Amino acid sequence: MTALRHGLGLAMAGAPALSLFGAQTLFLSQSRSEVVLAMAQYGGLLGLIYFAFDGLSGLGPAILRLRHDDETIRAAYKAYRLALLCGLLTTLPFVLVWQPDWWPFLVAIATSLVLRLHALDHDLDRHDRQHWAMLAQNGWMIILALSAVLFGRLDGLQAGLTVLLGTIPYALLHRGQPGLRSVAPTQSIIGAMKDLLALMLAQGLGQIYGRATLFALGTLAGPTATLAIYAKQVFNAAGLLLQYLRRVELRTGHANMRLSLPGQAVLVIVGGAVVGVAVERLDLGLGILATLIIWQVAEKISVTGVYAMQLSNRHASAMSALMIVIMCGIAGMSLSYIIGSPLTYIASEVVGFGASVLCWMRQGQKVLPLTIARQA
Repeated sequence: MTALRHGLGLAMAGAPALSLFGAQTLFLSQSRSEVVLAMAQYGGLLGLIYFAFDGLSGLGPAILRLRHDDETIRAAYKAYRLALLCGLLTTLPFVLVWQPDWWPFLVAIATSLVLRLHALDHDLDRHDRQHWAMLAQNGWMIILALSAVLFGRLDGLQAGLTVLLGTIPYALLHRGQPGLRSVAPTQSIIGAMKDLLALMLAQGLGQIYGRATLFALGTLAGPTATLAIYAKQVFNAAGLLLQYLRRVELRTGHANMRLSLPGQAVLVIVGGAVVGVAVERLDLGLGILATLIIWQVAEKISVTGVYAMQLSNRHASAMSALMIVIMCGIAGMSLSYIIGSPLTYIASEVVGFGASVLCWMRQGQKVLPLTIARQA
């Protein structure tokens, strides 16, 4: 029964990303590269904004409970989101002046963030509803994919409507939950905010960087860039499933990887097979297939190392490893724009992933139970 429940949970958690993947597969089979690139651009931008604003509200509070009480965590999340929302609203008039065509899209984003302001996914995780939380939080992906398939294209107006329609079910699901309407002593909030920012800078910045590079890849043309985006989308879908497993692990009260590590191995095998089919369809050769699989497997191992360092409360080490990857990726992307090929970026990022894994291995990381970590 537990296996069946986890299987259903994985299906629901992965449905949004898999819907994007399915739509891109359809357009890829029709040689509609422009739609695949548009989906990568709008999907990457929306995912970046929502990820930053959410602040790992499912996984993050479970980790923060190592050092802080529930009221303090809620108050820290509220301050964090209000700061981001104020920053967005401040820059909105300037963007509208320089890019007036973007106003429906940006206004829709701002409205959706207001609707998401008080939602904390950890409230649902406590009741073993991680799958519903992840389905509702990323439900906009399903609507984005349906819109692209129905209209055969994707523009800013469609993406803006997707934002609003996707946020309504999420807001309704969180009705009746405690949310972020609590208060706590200022000194306690500052301490929790520091830990929250450390989480976002280590694990969160890695996700933000990945989505930003997806957006950047969408500006490159050609079948190789299209396939690189497609491969990254496939493994990003696997990343959402992995996040679900990690949230279930922390729900047990012990910081372990008994579900996520074997689950990640299975997801990598399935993802590699799917990318292989796409490579064969585009007739790009086994060399490209091997390059893409090595690239994504190296990324997953590197992300696992950063996560393990976070669980061991070594945020500085996690940040150092992540910055190596980001610097290599930025250098590679710059060269790719000059050369006109994404392979330079991929090779540079693989080097960064390898260096990140070496940093993790040299420290002899161990994943500790939450109770031992609290005592430490």
